[in-house]
Amino acid sequence: MGGITDGELGWGKAYYNGIVYEPLFSPPVIISGRIYYNMFPQGFTGGLSGVICTDLRTGEEIWRNDDMPAISRGQVFNFEGGSHHGACAYLWSTSGPSWQLFDAFSGRLLATLENTTSETAAYGSIAAGSGKFAYGPNGELLMYILDGESNRLTMWNSTLAFFTSSSSWDPAGTINWTKGIQWSVEVPDVPGIQTMSLLDYDTGVIIAESTIAAPTFIHIGYSMTTGAQLWVQNRTGYGYGFSGATMPPGLLSMFSPCRTLNDGVYTFFYKEEQRFVAFDAKTGNFLWKTEPISKFTNNDFSMYDWAPRIAYGKLYVTGYTGSVSAFNLTTGEHLWTYTQGSSGFDTPYGSWSCIDGVVPADNKIYVPCMEHTPQTPMYQGYTLYCLDAETGDFLWKIAAFLTNVAVADGYIVGANGYDQQIYCYGKGPSALTVTAPDTAATMGKSVIIKGTVADISAGTEQVASRFPSGVPAVSDESMTEWMEYVYMQKPKPTNATGVEVILDVLDANGNYRNIGNATSDANGFYSFEWKPDIPGKFTVYAKFAGSESYYGSSAETAFVVEEAPQATPPPTPEPASAADLYFLPMSAATIIAIIVVAVLVVLLFRKK
Repeated sequence: MGGITDGELGWGKAYYNGIVYEPLFSPPVIISGRIYYNMFPQGFTGGLSGVICTDLRTGEEIWRNDDMPAISRGQVFNFEGGSHHGACAYLWSTSGPSWQLFDAFSGRLLATLENTTSETAAYGSIAAGSGKFAYGPNGELLMYILDGESNRLTMWNSTLAFFTSSSSWDPAGTINWTKGIQWSVEVPDVPGIQTMSLLDYDTGVIIAESTIAAPTFIHIGYSMTTGAQLWVQNRTGYGYGFSGATMPPGLLSMFSPCRTLNDGVYTFFYKEEQRFVAFDAKTGNFLWKTEPISKFTNNDFSMYDWAPRIAYGKLYVTGYTGSVSAFNLTTGEHLWTYTQGSSGFDTPYGSWSCIDGVVPADNKIYVPCMEHTPQTPMYQGYTLYCLDAETGDFLWKIAAFLTNVAVADGYIVGANGYDQQIYCYGKGPSALTVTAPDTAATMGKSVIIKGTVADISAGTEQVASRFPSGVPAVSDESMTEWMEYVYMQKPKPTNATGVEVILDVLDANGNYRNIGNATSDANGFYSFEWKPDIPGKFTVYAKFAGSESYYGSSAETAFVVEEAPQATPPPTPEPASAADLYFLPMSAATIIAIIVVAVLVVLLFRKK
C-alpha cells in the first residue's frame, strides 16, 4: 500500500513506508539484467522468507520463491576447472546459522554451508554477522573476520569452500564452512578492543579501529592479502561524533555512512567542525581535511552532511542540507557545490535532505533525496536529481522519495516512498508510424506525410487505460514534467514538445534524398507537406534518431505521383469556301434593313 489513505478515513496520512529500519524494498541484487529482491522487510521483524526476480528493463516477474530465505548478496564467479569454464551467477543468504547458495537463474538451492558460528581456538570467533565481505578478482566471495578479543584476523574464500582445480560442476550438498578458510593469523594487540571498520579489495587494506578514551582512538591498517599489520596510528582531537563520548567520531559511529574508503584514501566526518578528514589507507598518514562544509552550503545542517562517496578522483559529500559538495581526493580542495535551493516551509531543513549519499555511474552523480524518519503526510518536493560528476552541472530531476537505489546496465532502480512503487529510470524504446496518400497524387500538387511517435516503454502498459492511443514520446526538455504526469498523477504540462522526425524518399529515378524534417506535438502527432518534383513511385522513410530518453525507431510507406492530364485544345475551324466569303450569315434585322434600302432605290428610279 502506498500514497495517502482513503479520504473516508479522514486522516490524510501516508501509508507506512518502513524507510529506515524496515524497508519494503531491500537493497537489490542486479545480475545480467535481472533484479533480485526480498519480498518482506528485513528489519525488526526478522528475515522472512521469499525472493522475487524481475526483468530490469520491463519489471516483468521472472520467478518467485516463497521458501527461499532472504538474500544478502549476489555473486558472478569466473571459474576455470577441469571441465568447467566460464562465469556462474549465484545468490547468497548469509544471515542465519547456516549459509545457503542458490542458482541465480532459477532460484534453485545448490548448497548449504554449516558451522558458520563455530568458535575454535584456531580461528577465534567466526560468526556470520561479525565479518565484512569483499569480492576477489575473479568474483570470489571473500569474508574477513577480525576478533578483537583474541586478536585474530581470518580470511574466508568461497572458492576454497566449493571448488578445487579439478572441480567440474556447481557446488552441491552440505559443506563445512571452515573448509573455505584461506588463512587465519594472530595480530598484534592494541589498547582497547579493535573492530573492523572499512575494507577495499582494490586498495588491499583493511582499516580497523579501537577506542582508548574518547575522543582519542587508534586506527590500524591490515593487508587483505596476508593479514599482516601495516601500520598503527593514534588519532586525537576529532571530537565525539554522533554517538557521544562513548564512541569515536568517524569509523565506529552508529551512522555508518560517515566514512568511506576507495582509491587508497579513507575519510571520516569530524562533526564538530563540519569537516571531512582524509588519510592514506596504505600508511595511515594524514592527508588533508576539508574546510567546513557549511562554508559552501550556507546551511548549518551541514553538521549532518555525513554521507560521503569516493568516485572519479573526488570525494562527494551530502546529507541533511540536500546539497552536494565535491572535493579533490588528492588535495582536499573544494571543487564545486550544487544546492537545490530553498524548500521554504515545505521542510524544516531549508532544502530537501539526501542522507543516503550519492550514487555514481556513467560520469554522473545520482542523488536520491530522502530523510531518516519522514513525517506523514510526507513533505512535498523530494526528488531524484542528477549532476555531471566532473562539473556539478544540473542535468535533470524527477519527483521521488527514492531508497535502496542501485544502478546497472544504464538503468537506475529504487523504491519510491511517496507511492510505494518500484521505479526504474533509463532509456526506453519508441515506435514510429508514417502514412502517405493511398491514391495517386497529381504532379505539381502537395501531399501530406504524417504519423506518430510513441513511448512504448514497459511502464506505459500500466497506464494504457488513460492513454488508449499510446503514450506520446516527448523531448528531453519536457521529460520531467511529462513523466510525472504519466506516472505520478501530476498535472499535464501545457508546454510539452515532441521529437524530431527525419523524412527521406527514394524516388522513381532511384535517388535517395532528404525532403525535410517534422516535429511531433504533445499528442505524438507529426505531419509534413511536400510537393513532389518528378512523377512515379516514392518510398518514404521516416526515422526518429533517438534522444537521451528514447532509443530510435523508423517506419516506411509509399505513394505514387502521376503526370498532370494534358489540357484539351479548342477545335480548329475548316477553311471557308468562296460562297461562304460572299454569303455571310446575317441576322434578321440586317436582312430587313437591306430590303428597305432596295425598295427605296426602286422608288427613286420610277420618279425619273
